[in-house]
Amino acid sequence: MSANGRYLLSKVVETQRLQPLLAAGIGPQHFPVEIDREVFETLHDSHTRHGSLLSVKTLKMDFPEYKFIKVPDDIEILVERVQRDYLGSMLSLTINAAAESWDGGDFDAARLSMEIGLKQMQANKTNGLRTLDIRSLAEKWENDRLNTEKGIPFGIKEIDDETGGVFSDQFVVVIGPPGSGKSAHLLSYADAAAKAGHRALFITIEMSDEHQMARLAAKHSGVPYKTIRRGTPDQRQKQKIAAALEKIADGERLIIQEVPAELASMETVNDLVAKFAPDAIYIDGAYLMQLPNVRANAAQWEKLSELTRSMKNLILKHHRPIFISTQVLLSKMVGGEVTQGSVGYSSSFLQDADIMIGVQPDGELPDRQMVKVLKFRDGNKPNVHVQWDWQTYNMTSAAEASGDQPQAQF
Repeated sequence: MSANGRYLLSKVVETQRLQPLLAAGIGPQHFPVEIDREVFETLHDSHTRHGSLLSVKTLKMDFPEYKFIKVPDDIEILVERVQRDYLGSMLSLTINAAAESWDGGDFDAARLSMEIGLKQMQANKTNGLRTLDIRSLAEKWENDRLNTEKGIPFGIKEIDDETGGVFSDQFVVVIGPPGSGKSAHLLSYADAAAKAGHRALFITIEMSDEHQMARLAAKHSGVPYKTIRRGTPDQRQKQKIAAALEKIADGERLIIQEVPAELASMETVNDLVAKFAPDAIYIDGAYLMQLPNVRANAAQWEKLSELTRSMKNLILKHHRPIFISTQVLLSKMVGGEVTQGSVGYSSSFLQDADIMIGVQPDGELPDRQMVKVLKFRDGNKPNVHVQWDWQTYNMTSAAEASGDQPQAQF
């Protein structure tokens, strides 16, 4: 959940200015967190009754656990962010309600949901939000019905069958304990996308591009990864490696770009998207990215909340899905199982993700994993056993192993 509400209230108390909020139509409904809403109502009541605002010291008497934060941004900027969050929530609720009625065949109810939602948004000062054309949206849904779009695949049959792949407005977060193979999963997903004809940009912050290319070479050539990394392949293996790398380069569908942590920022990602025009973006080590808009002494959860929010904004800007990975805390795993609540350091990963994939080792077989869809609102959430050949970084799912489809390297 966005922390913008608390940032804005902290700025109000610091500057003793409530008028910018009132002029912009900010009300209790703009604060989804209950305690933020209560602080706003207390400030509004003080302003109405006495023409002045309470101090931090006085507010702390009523809200002893509330943490006021030092925010460098101007109050007008914070107002815009809160309005954007609120309108985004309203838009999401409106579209979801209309889509549910549409899928159920109740087209009049879908139209009515859109009309009511759009009127509410107009009444709450859209500030440049593009007014939706209901007829155009309805035509788009009908076109999607007749021409079912295939999403960008994960490369795991059971998950692709259930989710339909990943679409242009979705944010995918892969979670797992340290050393569970999250980076290997991201690379496999990017390679699967490229094999399906999509252009995949794999940004590596945590590992070198040479490291990732060696994994890919092992995947496509069958030559063990260690042999490639240690520089000991024989002549026949060298030919296989060269052919594999040439095939990857010729397709120009999988682009691996190393970005040093000190240069990794959303601006850098934007530049790479503009340069390579990918269909999907995969970021390994996203937690290392620089966030210049976050104060230097911000708590870890604040930084990560800004990170996931920035990812969502990038998705909406470029209409391309983003895949990232992050760690779970062993202390938050339940009986050795990765769950939604296992994510470390910030709940924003779960809140902002459209699809969350959990990866955990199999307790019985060292090369087998359980891959779990932990969050996906549009269907079932399958659990899938996958088998890894860590020598060549190839993964085989249960469906493939049973012969449901031909085995393939990806």
